[in-house]
Amino acid sequence: MSAIFALAMTIAVVEGGKKCSGSGRMVREFNGRREETFMPCKYDAVRQQCGRYEINVTPGNIYLRPKYRVDSLWLGVKDTVTGDFWTGRTDNKIAVKFHNGWNTELFNQKSGSVSTDDLLVFGNQGKYGFVEAKNGDFRVSFQPWDPENEKYNLAEWVFQCNDEDFEPLGFSSQVCGGRDDHETADRRDELGLKDRTQLIHYDVFTNTEIVQTNPKCANATRLMTEVCTEEQRLEAVMTCGQILSSKRHTQCITKYSCDPMDTFVDCVDWVCSGYSDDSACERLGKQIDLCRNFRQNDLSARVDNAKCFRDFLHIDE
Repeated sequence: MSAIFALAMTIAVVEGGKKCSGSGRMVREFNGRREETFMPCKYDAVRQQCGRYEINVTPGNIYLRPKYRVDSLWLGVKDTVTGDFWTGRTDNKIAVKFHNGWNTELFNQKSGSVSTDDLLVFGNQGKYGFVEAKNGDFRVSFQPWDPENEKYNLAEWVFQCNDEDFEPLGFSSQVCGGRDDHETADRRDELGLKDRTQLIHYDVFTNTEIVQTNPKCANATRLMTEVCTEEQRLEAVMTCGQILSSKRHTQCITKYSCDPMDTFVDCVDWVCSGYSDDSACERLGKQIDLCRNFRQNDLSARVDNAKCFRDFLHIDE
């Protein structure tokens, strides 16, 4: 019995090392560890070779109060043998049409040197639609979200590499990480951050190679890479990250606004001015007024002490 159990565990580890999945709230890395992705922006989930192909899987989140949800999924494929490439995009609406049989393709091709039919095939498996390489090296699956159907209450994506020699790369190049389940914690400690979610924010908003379609996410990246010093970048994610990652705080600031990135960007702007930009401070104060105390790096207390927003109040817990 023990030998059978050991074999089952070995198979589970091998399969786990070849698969990464995610929703709007989290990513289950190749090593099986869960990382939170609380931000309404795009991020590089997979960026590495699988079999003969270089793969780039880039989910895009949105915030629909009170939850983060996957809104889009970009896929880039490059054939390392021929040099041919293909890029495509799907989203919830495209996936629903494919699931219902109204579309024949799960992804809409956006660019490439070859057509979709030359490289990929589509299919359905349960609640998921999928696209996979014709040679079977990889598969990307997407389950759409339907607000009126409990069976489809959350959009999800899955990447699986079927190449026997697949070795996932480390965390800094992709959120799906590698095999080491301590690598995110080690990198967090190396940068001096407080938690792994702050590390996700740091890596995403300092990555200028991600083409952010949400202008506020693009603005956050611009501020982090062109305005902030390195010390200010770290302070910004430690101070402002709670705006995106704390459920109660995010719900409070989105009572009258659709996108928590408005508040996050104003916070980063203020931090990276050395807390000297009174206009950014006033905008931030207006948005977090009458919310629970933002305790990380004493954000609420800093706004209060700056006196940049008249009659600023926070709710003590």
